[in-house]
Amino acid sequence: MYRRVGKRVFDLILSIIFLPIFLILIFILSLYVILVDGWPPFYIMPRIGKNGKIFNMYKIRTMRRDAEKILNEVLKDETFKKMWKRYKKLKPDPRLIKGGFFIRVHSLDELPQIFNILKGEMSFVGPRPYEIGDNVPTKIFSVRPGLTGLWQVSGRNELSFQERINLDLKYIENINFLNDLKILVLTIKELIFPKGAY
Repeated sequence: MYRRVGKRVFDLILSIIFLPIFLILIFILSLYVILVDGWPPFYIMPRIGKNGKIFNMYKIRTMRRDAEKILNEVLKDETFKKMWKRYKKLKPDPRLIKGGFFIRVHSLDELPQIFNILKGEMSFVGPRPYEIGDNVPTKIFSVRPGLTGLWQVSGRNELSFQERINLDLKYIENINFLNDLKILVLTIKELIFPKGAY
């Protein structure tokens, strides 16, 4: 019952509660990005949603406008190339704008995804929103992707890409209200005292 109906109701209730706070923070962060690196303040990317449906996911932009060009240059270095292959992340990441690390380490760039939640494309808790072309089991797409999830509170970017997939599958096997509540509480702790984020 929770998986089919309760989870969506829970998402809508949380969205109504947090929307005013999220809107204020999104406005402040948007102004900051514009002042530091110009327009646009948001980054919109296609992601795979429930039942394989593609949707546009919203984020505060934390990378420079020429990030793709920088990435291509950086990946010529074998060390960064291996890191990218294992984690799909870079540490340190030369593509970040000034202050981008702080925004990302506290997951403030994810705040606009509340609009994806309101639209029914995402949930507060769920598997990560995977990119088109990511080699992941189709079972991942049996539920809505989440703003946060089990892997985000279990090591975040210190986990390999495969380890994240394994935790997402584990979450799908055990979807219930108490698990979602626990992950949300752990997420708040992770946002205040981040570990494994970059």
